[in-house]
Amino acid sequence: MRIPPATVYREGGPAPAQLCLGEYTAPAPAEYLLASGYVFRTVVMDRERRFLAMPSEKNHFSSDIYRANKNIRALRPISITEDAVALNTSYTDNFYHWFVDLVGRMLLLPDWDDKVICADTRYPYQKETLALLGVAPERIFSLDDYTLYRFKTLSVVSYPRSCPDPHSYAALKEMARRVKPDARERSLPKRVYISRGDVSGRRSIVNEQELLPIFKKYGFRRMIFSNLSLEDQIRAARNADHLIFPHGAAGVNLVFSPPGIRFMEIMSPRALDASSVCVCQSLGVPYHLLLGEMPAGDSMQAPFSVEPQALLRALERLVA
Repeated sequence: MRIPPATVYREGGPAPAQLCLGEYTAPAPAEYLLASGYVFRTVVMDRERRFLAMPSEKNHFSSDIYRANKNIRALRPISITEDAVALNTSYTDNFYHWFVDLVGRMLLLPDWDDKVICADTRYPYQKETLALLGVAPERIFSLDDYTLYRFKTLSVVSYPRSCPDPHSYAALKEMARRVKPDARERSLPKRVYISRGDVSGRRSIVNEQELLPIFKKYGFRRMIFSNLSLEDQIRAARNADHLIFPHGAAGVNLVFSPPGIRFMEIMSPRALDASSVCVCQSLGVPYHLLLGEMPAGDSMQAPFSVEPQALLRALERLVA
């Protein structure tokens, strides 16, 4: 699969090499069926209590000294006489990774709907996802902190090594078809700017208020998707024909957008990430990137600014 170079808008400078991925192969996810599989919070272990750090087709079990905690191994497990699917990793509480790394891959399992779903359910979107998939409450096994569980069998799907794969995207897009249209969709904006105002201080745009008149000039409505239910996020994304957001977990909504979506990501120059490039390639839509500005030495998670004239020129080209 060939990924074209990103279209980058910035006050000078070439496209960042980190986003020009060239060719990559996205193998279909592989399922590992563990007899007497163990789960402890975000950790999965096999029957010998070996830590399953990052399963892949070529490397099932990898040595992970950090997670080789003898205190976990010594815990007395609670036995669950059920076949289960493990929906937990170190990113289980992140909206993006929940869908792309976990739910999308679970949907590719041939018999996931016949098993107990072993998952972190601390956040509303996790429960909303399982409800949307028709998972009955009695089939959801919520994980408690600091408790070791042993299941009769445990299904684990391989995680992406680098660029997320299109198989997961396709499964998520099919999942979104379960969301029924409602009367409110007629009033949803066609041009959406997804703000990170809900996570101020973490890769947020510090001069966002200065930019809002420019977004409004081009017909973009500011929305904070974390204020919406999962179904309403899907409705908002699939009704948009232009979608813009600073790099973050809300970017998974690009998967739910319609064919022909015009999309632009805004990113800190110190937090370059190619995940949205991969989504665009999978969907067959162009990828546009607006790079912000950040003082030298700031961390990749720090807030950044966007030069208003750079945004103005980027929007002119995006909506042309």
